[in-house]
Amino acid sequence: MSTDTDNELQQKVIDEMHWDPSFDEEHIVVGVKDHIVTLNGYVAKFAEKKNAELAAGRVGGVRAVVDNLDVQLPGSWERSDLEIAEAALHAIATHGSLPKKGIKVTVTDGWITLDGEVEWRFQHDWAENSVRPLFGVKGITNKIVVKPKLQITDVQAKIKEALVRNAQIEADNVSVTVSGTRAVLGGHVKSWPEKNQAEDAAWAAPGVTAVVNNIVVVS
Repeated sequence: MSTDTDNELQQKVIDEMHWDPSFDEEHIVVGVKDHIVTLNGYVAKFAEKKNAELAAGRVGGVRAVVDNLDVQLPGSWERSDLEIAEAALHAIATHGSLPKKGIKVTVTDGWITLDGEVEWRFQHDWAENSVRPLFGVKGITNKIVVKPKLQITDVQAKIKEALVRNAQIEADNVSVTVSGTRAVLGGHVKSWPEKNQAEDAAWAAPGVTAVVNNIVVVS
């Protein structure tokens, strides 16, 4: 259990964000209430928005992170929607683990929308990650649907086994319920990253098309 006050936790998050070189924290304001971190302000690249969220979440005692950061691009980084769309299509086409066809890219005012179907959740995530660092991107809406071709039995047991294998997760404190291709996670963990890792383990199970993460972070 974390004994930090909200003010103490706020300072730890600020220190961690200052330590992380993957984004510029100069225009980020950190707020903490009931061990829930809220990030306000802006960053210069969309990739920095995610990196700031991850930095805040890995601080011990953080129960959740609310990311309200905007992306304000410097003038030299502005690109037309056509240029962003072409770069996004190229990034997806050259990614070896993504389908060469079936993923549609739409760009409006710098905001990318991804549509289509993939077989695995990691492909859904990698499609988004491949376009996240592109210059000019202000945001991403990922509408890609996971439709596995492979269906297997004992999904619940396999997810539980994956949780047990992960040294960062206290599997005994996490419950798994599967209905069809939908997995529901419950129980409690000690950190926000641990909660996310449990969800990733559930998504990795073949045949899973939806994961509901009801795990509570007990700080």
